[in-house]
Amino acid sequence: MKNCLMLIVFIAPLTSVSAALVTYEVIDLPDVTPGRDLWRYQWFLDHDFAPDEGVTLFFDPARYGILQ
Repeated sequence: MKNCLMLIVFIAPLTSVSAALVTYEVIDLPDVTPGRDLWRYQWFLDHDFAPDEGVTLFFDPARYGILQ
């Protein structure tokens, strides 16, 4: 299952804004511990970054605190 998000990526200096396409693939993994449903999310970012640019993704720790 592939999903797609559209993010606004803020690139230094802060007056410059660019859009980036973020896609992710969800993979159901074999469950090795009873009661725990394991999944893998693979993230892909479609944006040409300069050597001094990057991106940070934040996840709500209340919802995703047990991610590995």
